Amino acid sequence: MNAIEGSKLCAVVFSRNYTDSRWCLQELDKIMECRKTIGLMVAPIFYKVKPTDIRKQRGSLKIAFQEYERDKLLSWTKSLTEAGNLAGLYYEDGYNEDMFIKKYFHEISRMLDKSFLFVAKHPVGIESRVHDVIPLIGIGSGSVRIIGIWGMSGIGKQPLPKLFIMRFATILKVDVSCKNQGSLGAR
Repeated sequence: MNAIEGSKLCAVVFSRNYTDSRWCLQELDKIMECRKTIGLMVAPIFYKVKPTDIRKQRGSLKIAFQEYERDKLLSWTKSLTEAGNLAGLYYEDGYNEDMFIKKYFHEISRMLDKSFLFVAKHPVGIESRVHDVIPLIGIGSGSVRIIGIWGMSGIGKQPLPKLFIMRFATILKVDVSCKNQGSLGAR
């Protein structure tokens, strides 16, 4: 589970037998939690199973699912539904596996390209600022938020939006405008 928290992107491969594994379901819970809290990118592959079957736990997924304790089912159902709603790649019989894998790695590379902006040479203390601002964003609220950052020069105002782009670009529509207004001078 620590590896999930330390990752930038998690690839989740859903198959017909995915819900047979408690471990997979527990990891999916953690992945979806980290997606919400720290902006973890999630890249699902639906391997010979339809995304709607994952969302609604139908077919072979439903049969295995009925054997688990009720308290775990609610959390796992929620995670499967959220993951099934994510944009991902769908593989079914008849597809060329080599082409599918190349396309998947192209998509992952594209996602990761957005996540590696230069933030700062020595980003000391920026993580605590990010954690302070995360509740203000309202992830999952569906509302539009505008956040202004101001302060004296040299305190790290510009690295903060860059870090937000890296963390949340895959789950939020992020538009950032960084302008250096310079000194307003004495009036």
